Amino acid sequence: MHGHFDIEDLNADVVLEDEKDATSGIHSGIGVVVPVEKIIETIVQKELLDVRNKLIDDAREASGPG
Repeated sequence: MHGHFDIEDLNADVVLEDEKDATSGIHSGIGVVVPVEKIIETIVQKELLDVRNKLIDDAREASGPG
């Protein structure tokens, strides 16, 4: 969840200055959704793959003969 609000009346426009003033109301929030295709696109970008492969190679070299 990206946002979380405790409000009793969805039609009320209320801002509380102190959290202690909140009463038990309904929880209304904003869910953020990212399509899995976009996540995969980001993960498999050539630049990121190159960096990951270099880190793996550097770690292998640092650990010595296997």
